[in-house]
Amino acid sequence: MTLCNYCGKAPTTANSHVAPKFLGNYIKSNSPFGYMLNLWGQRRQYDLDKGPYLCRTCDNQVFGAWESYYAANIWPDALKARTRMGRHA
Repeated sequence: MTLCNYCGKAPTTANSHVAPKFLGNYIKSNSPFGYMLNLWGQRRQYDLDKGPYLCRTCDNQVFGAWESYYAANIWPDALKARTRMGRHA
């Protein structure tokens, strides 16, 4: 049994995203294909990589709260800064 990499107490779930799901959604919505390209496997990818990293509680409550805060408060400013630098998001 693999234990959570954050709390070290509970068994992991197989569906912890490596990067926040909203980033994958952003990539797909800005792709001309509607999916991501996995260059290592040379295949279409519709979701970000997942693995047995966190337990459900840490994944949903701890990391979910951080990701929600980042998505709402920091990510929009990062996109605005990128556009101001002459790059379009």
